[in-house]
Amino acid sequence: MSVQASTKNGAEADVLFRTAEEKCVRLNELAPGKASYNLACIQALRGDADGCRKWLLDSEERGFLPSRDHLLNDSDLNGVRQLPWFAEIVARAKA
Repeated sequence: MSVQASTKNGAEADVLFRTAEEKCVRLNELAPGKASYNLACIQALRGDADGCRKWLLDSEERGFLPSRDHLLNDSDLNGVRQLPWFAEIVARAKA
């Protein structure tokens, strides 16, 4: 759903992002951390760097952070890739 949202603009994108976020939050309630990375991507795509950082840290803490290569190549994270905290998280990720 977040992939679809990233191809839309305005209200249509907002609805799709909100729906994707709600589903990921529900999944995280059932299986903590399982959707944290997806929530980080949603926040990055929405331009919320602080929200992205929060969910990446949660993903890392719960053992669901993707590999360093994945983090460096996931286009969803393009908006936060240049931030110092992102480089710190990537440095801690598994190769």
